[in-house]
Amino acid sequence: MKIKRLRLLVLLPILLLGVVACDDSNDSIDYENKIIGKWQLVEQGYDESSLKAVENGVVVEYLPNGNVVEQYFNEGSARENFTYTIDSKTLYYHLIYTEGQPIDTWTYEYKFHNKYLMTKLIQGLIDDSMGAPWVKIYKLIN
Repeated sequence: MKIKRLRLLVLLPILLLGVVACDDSNDSIDYENKIIGKWQLVEQGYDESSLKAVENGVVVEYLPNGNVVEQYFNEGSARENFTYTIDSKTLYYHLIYTEGQPIDTWTYEYKFHNKYLMTKLIQGLIDDSMGAPWVKIYKLIN
């Protein structure tokens, strides 16, 4: 009887550790460092059920200093610069002019899955007439 209890006391913490280690939420991820790098847009759509593969050349680079650069290679070569902040659930893009104050902010839910990043726009200006997607999936390329 004592051996069964001892085994249970040893196995219970191991099982608990296994459950916590398999947590799929962003809370267990070093999101501030994981987002740093170059990400290529691979899918987009209005929601997760309408995602379609993307064959354009959109690359987003998150820098450690809080800057983000979006490069578009499909229409010649265009480049947009923003700043970003991130917490365990939300990614914020800030468009800033010369006075240093954000004039517009886009708020995204995000989730990491292996070498992929999914973003979903939840607040910010978006022009539906341009067909801008709300959900985007990026693949880490660097």
